[in-house]
Amino acid sequence: MKFYAVKRGRNPGIYKTWDDCKKEVDGFDNPVFKSFGTEKEAKEFIKSKPNSIKIPEENKLKRTREEYERENTISVIDDVKYTIVYTDGSCFDNSNRKKAVAGYGVYFGKDDPRNISEPLKGEKQTNQLAELWAAKRALEIVKKDENLEIRTDSKYVLMIFTQWYKSWEKKNWITSSGKEVENQEVIKNILSIIKNRTGLLRWIWVKGHSRSKGNAKADDLARMGSNLNKKKRTQIFK
Repeated sequence: MKFYAVKRGRNPGIYKTWDDCKKEVDGFDNPVFKSFGTEKEAKEFIKSKPNSIKIPEENKLKRTREEYERENTISVIDDVKYTIVYTDGSCFDNSNRKKAVAGYGVYFGKDDPRNISEPLKGEKQTNQLAELWAAKRALEIVKKDENLEIRTDSKYVLMIFTQWYKSWEKKNWITSSGKEVENQEVIKNILSIIKNRTGLLRWIWVKGHSRSKGNAKADDLARMGSNLNKKKRTQIFK
């Protein structure tokens, strides 16, 4: 029998089933939990001095040699395996509403058939919208019961789905400044996908244009999507 200790979650405490534990940590902002073989160990874990909670960054995550050999396609946290996916958005002339063209990339690993590079559809073309669509497509691609770790260099995306959306839902999608939330249609679509998932979901921030191979590959795919979009729009307006 296992005891699931939730130190940081919706309702911290000890749970006897994984399903009960999952309800307290899935989608929560940086949850802290672990399974134990005895109730005593679980209680000691909860009583132990809490570590400072920060947004987890890719270069600060502990990795095993096996993960490096797999090109970081699998992450193991407290004996729970997560499929890693890198997402990125790209937009040429982002500040010019008339000329802006965007695309997004999703990278699971070398030669993975799930990798995609797509142009952003619709009249509105922005980098933030492309970043959101990259995350949306990643969630659509994986199985609902698959534990997923999304690595993004967009703090905008990360903050939406770890913190901001809770307040927006309560305030009927109005920001603290009294304005309507931008890009709320795709944000709501993503939240709907997340709420219908049975697998766990983690969000990890990656510093853009760093040494992260996965992020660089996702960036390449996103730029390819933007270039494809640019060619299509050039043909339309000739």
